[in-house]
Amino acid sequence: MMRSLPVFVGLRYASAKRGGMLVAFLSRISVAGLVLGVAMLVTVLSVMNGFEKELQTRILNLVPHTMVVSSEPIREWQTLRDVIAQHPDIVNTAPFISLDALLSAGRHVEAIKVHSVNPELERSLTSIDSYVVEGEFLTLAGDNKAMALSAEIAARLQVSLGDKVRLIVPSNHHSGANLRPAIASFTVAALFHTGTTIDQELAIIPLGAGQKLLGVGDAVQGVRAQTKDVFRSREISWDIIQQLPPGYYARDWRQLHGNLFQAIQMSRRLVTLMIFMVIAVALFNVVSSLVMVVTDKREDIAILKTMGAGTREILKIFLIHGVIIAVVGTGLGVLLGCLLSISLPDLVATLESAIGFQFLKTSVYPVDYIPSDLRLSDVVVIACSAIVMSVLATVYPAYRASKVQPANALRWH
Repeated sequence: MMRSLPVFVGLRYASAKRGGMLVAFLSRISVAGLVLGVAMLVTVLSVMNGFEKELQTRILNLVPHTMVVSSEPIREWQTLRDVIAQHPDIVNTAPFISLDALLSAGRHVEAIKVHSVNPELERSLTSIDSYVVEGEFLTLAGDNKAMALSAEIAARLQVSLGDKVRLIVPSNHHSGANLRPAIASFTVAALFHTGTTIDQELAIIPLGAGQKLLGVGDAVQGVRAQTKDVFRSREISWDIIQQLPPGYYARDWRQLHGNLFQAIQMSRRLVTLMIFMVIAVALFNVVSSLVMVVTDKREDIAILKTMGAGTREILKIFLIHGVIIAVVGTGLGVLLGCLLSISLPDLVATLESAIGFQFLKTSVYPVDYIPSDLRLSDVVVIACSAIVMSVLATVYPAYRASKVQPANALRWH
């Protein structure tokens, strides 16, 4: 009987609705705090995972993983492209010209980044064409006066599909003694929306148009490439440069977007630490509520001891009580956190639609929506950590209960 006594009494204490109002209130608060802490941690980690996943699957699919460039126009770029493509970890390559320019329409002017590319090769290098919302990306292949423009920039310039825009390239981009800027007119042939920071600055024109603006004939600035493993791009770039003559250098995605990846990682660690502190505060409530339960049940403990229950049985009773609180609080927290993680993107989108306000904008954040990626490994780690911390928090109240002296507890009863 004594073997089943701790389980029986621990379950009764955990499920009992009677007792002091203060004790009952503190017990509910302790469980609620644990539920909220665990739910917040699961939800926030899912959002951070979502940002990290979007960086890898969306942003890094829209930018080259690495590029080989030179300070001088590269005329034998086809040979360079062949050398790069021979590396076993290179997937696709394409020549490019990159320009910092001004884009004007009417009285509106925007500073932009222009990529001059071969449209057909660009489709194999990046997934930009899959984000075209109006027009056709391949229109650029047959028209040197066509431009694919971010819908965000188009809205700021107040232009739409088929409108004319003027591109102004500063003189320091092109060779020769002529210091006048290069100016050309383009027709907006495609509008794209990626939902990322790329929307704030990017316009795409055919490779021939960029070569004409720079006056470099058939030369290009460099060759861009996609790698099999995006996180080995720096190592792969170094291998390629070693095979090339002096004058070439490489730039990988970390130099362009590495700060974004590091910011996400740092935010994930800091937010995780802060919410673990919230769980720790909730566990202090667990300790205080269990101490109050011990105080409230001193007579019961004394009676159990006089009936033959030993110190170990009393210790087990309150450890079981604490474990039940830990499992129930953590279980409800995990369930709530999973539900929030799954529904959060839709909830935020619905709220934004209802109030007419966008919470995230690509001018500040990497994407303009709330991403979420719920991972089982995170849920398991959070649940196990919360339960272990909760069980450790019950040790002191359980130890204190086991030391109650029957004579002192029943003296004034």
